[in-house]
Amino acid sequence: MEGVSDDGFSVHCLASGSSANAVLVACPDGALLVDAGLGMRALRRYAEERGVAPEAVAGICVTHEHGDHTAGAVPFATRWKTPLVATRGTFDAVVRADPYRRCPEATLLERSDETAVGPFTVRTFPTTHDAAAPCGFRVSWRGHAVALATDTGSVTPEWRDACVGCQLLVVEANHDVDRLRAGPYPPSLQRRILARDGHLCNEDAMEMVLAHTAEHGPAAVWF
Repeated sequence: MEGVSDDGFSVHCLASGSSANAVLVACPDGALLVDAGLGMRALRRYAEERGVAPEAVAGICVTHEHGDHTAGAVPFATRWKTPLVATRGTFDAVVRADPYRRCPEATLLERSDETAVGPFTVRTFPTTHDAAAPCGFRVSWRGHAVALATDTGSVTPEWRDACVGCQLLVVEANHDVDRLRAGPYPPSLQRRILARDGHLCNEDAMEMVLAHTAEHGPAAVWF
């Protein structure tokens, strides 16, 4: 999936799912990765295919430390001297999980915070997931904005607020509750997925989007 505006602001979903997650946000002045669950070579290749050199990536925004969101984060950051943008809890967990214990440059944020990363304004908002200090990100450039929350068990008020004024919402829609309960997963995994700090079901994701668009008007949505 990808979206490109007339003035060069673009969002590209490089990977989504239980094996890997990565989103590339780009503008004429630079780019950002939101999560880096692909390997470093794949991240570089996919970025270059979209006209983005790896050295143009101003930061890697990391939502949480799970491997399908971070597999390539530290290698890419180390190779290209790209700062990680994360909460302190997420950053510490990512570094602890790195087999070489590399500690790349970092911009550390609270779970409700805002900073400039290259040409972009990056704002964090808390999510509920079974991780150290998970967050979602709102990335804006000039008049464009995208809000991304890919792993969360519930919709937080801060997430709803971060979506206001965004042209694109990237929303977790993880499962149908009835199919999950009738499916092959063991009860312990079902409970983890269904928990408030697990994953968002399709019905709750749709409710969130319908409530947002009813109040604020239409937006593009990637589930």
